[in-house]
Amino acid sequence: MGAISENEVLRHEPQFAALVGIDWADQKHAWCLQAAGTTQRESGEVEHTPEAVEAWVGNSVNDSAIGDRGGGGTNEGSAGVHAQQV
Repeated sequence: MGAISENEVLRHEPQFAALVGIDWADQKHAWCLQAAGTTQRESGEVEHTPEAVEAWVGNSVNDSAIGDRGGGGTNEGSAGVHAQQV
């Protein structure tokens, strides 16, 4: 079995619709969102409740440039969010 080519690796890389940073705290969470391929950023705060976080995710996908990219986390057409804790 031969080595995997760079083109094959790149073909399987996820294409993200946006980059999101969240400063998680005990009362409010600060966030920053940048749609892929742009330099414009949106930022704000969201309350520390499951309902507020869920509403923020839904609004971010629908109201920003990432809503036009066909998915809530990737450009692959799947509805969902890919999250990674850093």
